[in-house]
Amino acid sequence: MIIESIEIKDNRFHTTLTREDFVKLNLDPSLYDLLMRNIEDVNANIEEVGTDAQELYDESQKNSPEF
Repeated sequence: MIIESIEIKDNRFHTTLTREDFVKLNLDPSLYDLLMRNIEDVNANIEEVGTDAQELYDESQKNSPEF
């Protein structure tokens, strides 16, 4: 998965930041790269937890008596 921008939303504020925006704001682009890697890691962890949860659910359904 490649993430190319960050979308930030709440009920008062909505923006999308790109690597170029970091440069325009005089922010270190390596911070953007680090942030993107962290977001990718979080997404991978969420996906892994979802897969594990589905496997546990499927296993519990096999082991539970049918009504």
